Amino acid sequence: MKRSSAVFNTIWLLALLAGCILWTSQVLYADEISHSAQIPSTPTNWKSSASFPRFDPALGILDAVEVRVSSMITGSASYENMDSTPRTLELQLRNLITIRRADNSIITTADPTAIVLDPVSAFDGVLDFDGPSGGKVDNITSAEITKAVTLTAASDLAIFTGPAGNPGTTTMAVQADGDSTATGGGNPAFRVRT
Repeated sequence: MKRSSAVFNTIWLLALLAGCILWTSQVLYADEISHSAQIPSTPTNWKSSASFPRFDPALGILDAVEVRVSSMITGSASYENMDSTPRTLELQLRNLITIRRADNSIITTADPTAIVLDPVSAFDGVLDFDGPSGGKVDNITSAEITKAVTLTAASDLAIFTGPAGNPGTTTMAVQADGDSTATGGGNPAFRVRT
């Protein structure tokens, strides 16, 4: 008889533990906190920063941070074929957007690119970005691209975690560098504004 009582007590204890585990698992769901910053459209080759509230450890444990950058390029281009034969000129308007930690190491990058192709005649003798050997294109716009990286290293999570009750903010450097090109012949001339 004692043996069945011991089995009953063990089952009861396991049932009690299972109930605690189920109850606890319902309480420990992770929440997602989201913050964003926007930098207005600005001609390229600029540096700026974005500040975000740090995580308050009084709320729990920070497991990961996702850093996401969305960007597009807009601009205009003028071009001239300086070759003695007709060519198709390819203009690539490209920016490299870089997000950095405080120690200047790179978190993530995005490189929106817009491409314009234009068949042009042989050089007409006038470098005017017009006529049969040149042209101008305004309102060139790329599709918006989004790049994301998830940070889980303790050193990264420390950047985004502040003191309990008063976590403060963290600041990331943001930089945009123009990297536009023209190809399609030995002697293209071009001007780009992004």
